[in-house]
Amino acid sequence: MYKQKNDFLEAQKPCPVCGGQEFEWGRLAGGQYGIGYVPGFSMWQIKRGQAIKVRRCLQCNNLLQFTDEELTNRNRRAMTIILVIAFMVLGAAICLPVLLTALFGR
Repeated sequence: MYKQKNDFLEAQKPCPVCGGQEFEWGRLAGGQYGIGYVPGFSMWQIKRGQAIKVRRCLQCNNLLQFTDEELTNRNRRAMTIILVIAFMVLGAAICLPVLLTALFGR
């Protein structure tokens, strides 16, 4: 059965605990690099985490959790950009003194 991506954001079903109809959306805090769910554990392979969206019932405070592919992909892109910039700055900090010494000598 095909499940539409992020279909949980559209029609909201009642709270399974109290039957409430009013909700507040948020994200699960914490986790490694802001990613809340990592499938399984193995020291031999890298598991890709998933960002978690949370729906809180305003009547009974029950939390329902959903993985969110779009938020996960945004987090991964942001982390990739940050790492690329950090490596560029580090490379410049290492190479620039060597280059200046070679050009102007001491």
